[in-house]
Amino acid sequence: MINLGDHMKKIVFLFLVIVLFSFFVIESKEKQQSISLKEDAIKKESSKKIHKTDEMRALFLSYMELNTYIQDKTKEESQTNIQKIISTTKNNNFNTLILQVRSYDDAIYKTNLFPISKSIILKDGSSYDVLDYFLKAAKEEKIDIYLWINPFRITRPNEDLIENTYAYNYKDTSVVQQINNIYYYNPAREETTTHIVDGIKELVKNYQFKGLLFDDYFYPNDDIDILEYTAYNKEKNITKQDYHLQVINNLIKKIYKEIKKINSNVLFGISPDGNIENNYHKNYADVKTWCSKEGYIDFIMPQLYYGFYNTSKPFIETMNEWNNLVTNKQKKVYYALAFYKVGKEDVYARDGRNEWIENNDMMRKQIILARNATKYSGFSLFRYDSLFNKKNYTATTEKELANLTKVLKVK
Repeated sequence: MINLGDHMKKIVFLFLVIVLFSFFVIESKEKQQSISLKEDAIKKESSKKIHKTDEMRALFLSYMELNTYIQDKTKEESQTNIQKIISTTKNNNFNTLILQVRSYDDAIYKTNLFPISKSIILKDGSSYDVLDYFLKAAKEEKIDIYLWINPFRITRPNEDLIENTYAYNYKDTSVVQQINNIYYYNPAREETTTHIVDGIKELVKNYQFKGLLFDDYFYPNDDIDILEYTAYNKEKNITKQDYHLQVINNLIKKIYKEIKKINSNVLFGISPDGNIENNYHKNYADVKTWCSKEGYIDFIMPQLYYGFYNTSKPFIETMNEWNNLVTNKQKKVYYALAFYKVGKEDVYARDGRNEWIENNDMMRKQIILARNATKYSGFSLFRYDSLFNKKNYTATTEKELANLTKVLKVK
């Protein structure tokens, strides 16, 4: 006699095997189709004739480069290094530098609002206006300069606040708070907004530059403004997430307005997390609004720091998400790309964990594909020293650079 229980188990097991196999086949076909599309686009190179002036070809120049080329040098050595950075940028067919002028609540330029950055303190303890020197050297070589600012972070880890500074004056209030041994400004406080906006107005009034960029660091955690949110929620009945998004939107809108009031030619943009959901649930950056409505930004530069086989955020799909997100035709789209990952293990990529080690043409492929996106105006590579400081080279850097050169030639 047949045991119906066992028979049914076998049927169910067989059904599950068929379903799983079908899923695997479909997933494999979709993945193969994605790879095929990628390879087709790469074989065609670019459908556009890219000229040097048609796209942004940028390099991020962070405070880490400033630590290397300016800090603890003589003035002459530092200026020679700046000249070399500019000439290297030009000679390799890049046309833009994104210079970090305020990495913390400090400055690499002449200011009445911020202490001088440690990154530009010279060997003899003095300093000079590094931004001014960069701007003059870049102008001679026709290199555009964008100023890169981190608005809310005040100190490096385990540093104290500097006496007689704006932040120090609010040390024992909710305006300035310490989180994981780093001091931050509370985004919800008016004192914070005033300080940030005043700093930007000072820059736009005193210097001539192409654009200004915020990176993806907005809210350092969910509770830095708990007092302000609790008070506001009693009147408006708003979720904490919506409150945070509103706070940042109000700041961005105010900054944009003040920049245009002083100099309408200065561009303002943001380089958000490449993961759109992270912007809403972690950083509280309302990228959908910024990319669709007027009065917030001129350009968006999502950080597409992913490989093609990154399990959760594969490059092509993520780039397409951003391409579709930008519905306002007036917004320019630049893509930040991860040259710093070349030759290294991508520990969070899962299926693409070793992709940057096993390949030496990641940048070439990503730039070609980005150029074929319908909303594309250029790219920026993170960061300068990953390309041009041999101390940072991996086993594949030189081959990666050689392949990159192929798509940077001026036609």
